[in-house]
Amino acid sequence: APAAWFVLVPLAHASLLSGIALSLGSTWGLFRHYWVAVKLVITAFATVILLIYMGTFREMAGVAADPVVALGLVRNPSPMVHSILALVLLIAATVLAVYKPLGMTAYGHRREAERRQLSHPVLAQGRRVSTPVEAEPALMAPTCNSRTPTPRWVYVSWILAVAFLVAFFAFHLLFGRVAGH
Repeated sequence: APAAWFVLVPLAHASLLSGIALSLGSTWGLFRHYWVAVKLVITAFATVILLIYMGTFREMAGVAADPVVALGLVRNPSPMVHSILALVLLIAATVLAVYKPLGMTAYGHRREAERRQLSHPVLAQGRRVSTPVEAEPALMAPTCNSRTPTPRWVYVSWILAVAFLVAFFAFHLLFGRVAGH
């Protein structure tokens, strides 16, 4: 249990704080892209669950240390279940960081439009100026907006996955103690 308090908990907080700091200091932003926001939610959720679970873990360590407790009480699937779920969340966050799905948020689109207006003051005044790049659309660099739209099933899948995780953990936190956990 001391290793969890001195290693896992500080690293969880460091992950959350460094993720926020890095996203605010980069062009990705904290709420400009869906994948960054979802990773923030995953990290915050995992950190909160870790802090809640630490009390249960302390109780289980106390039971395991008691020499008169029956072996059946010590064998509990909870640490394995929580470890597997933590691994699933870690893999999900990694996949999000690698593939960066779902595009920009509405806030991100507004910020991008503001940035473009500031970088092209002539266009912001309502006059259109022809540039060499406009003459050759094939030479234009791809942007986040040039991608094909995300299919609806992707959004529905994410919503269902998040709803399932929230329901599972809510049920676990509300009724886990009743089952002797």
